[in-house]
Amino acid sequence: MAMVVANGSNLVCGGSLINDRYVLTAAHCLALGFSQAETKVVLGEHDRCTADSRTVILSVEKFYPHPQFQKNTNHADAMLIRLNMRVTFNEFIRPICLPKMILQRSTASRFAGKTALTLGWGRADHGVTVCSLRVVALEIYETQSCPTKIPTLLCAGSHSAAGRDACQGDSGGPLQVRNDDRKFELIGIVSNGIECGNQDFPGFYTEVPRHLPWILKVTSQDSMYCWR
Repeated sequence: MAMVVANGSNLVCGGSLINDRYVLTAAHCLALGFSQAETKVVLGEHDRCTADSRTVILSVEKFYPHPQFQKNTNHADAMLIRLNMRVTFNEFIRPICLPKMILQRSTASRFAGKTALTLGWGRADHGVTVCSLRVVALEIYETQSCPTKIPTLLCAGSHSAAGRDACQGDSGGPLQVRNDDRKFELIGIVSNGIECGNQDFPGFYTEVPRHLPWILKVTSQDSMYCWR
């Protein structure tokens, strides 16, 4: 889990460390107007309101928004952040595994009905961002049950319980499942939604497997990924 901050400690977005040099987040986070010089990435964080010697704060070398991103629809809402130095993995900081790319099936059809987890420091019930990292279990929806028609977005939410959702401040964070090797696999990026925590409206997540060719093209030159 990564936290993208600006001007010191202002929470901008979440993100996922995918190898020892890159973080994957949402492209619409750029719309908040922060420059590379103002932006930092925090790794190993849990309680962002308390100083912790285990955290690592890194500067940004470059933003790579997806070349097909459309901010009016959130089509291809993905962005890679190249860090200014390599990350040393340890007990608290390690990369999440990238998913396999299966062209014949969408992510929704592969995982529909399964439980996924999303994490973040975004707004909770009382409407303000939280100090401690939160996690919520969500169900991945079938394509026909997803109210968005943007092909690069998938839906996850709760048919039975209100309040289970990502919210403002969680953008860019992961939607993850456990793969057959019992490792966490990144299948989505928190993108947008309709309200927060309304059981009638699932959250929308950028579909990561669809964008794997672009992710690997940008990041695979000199990076160490999740061991598999």
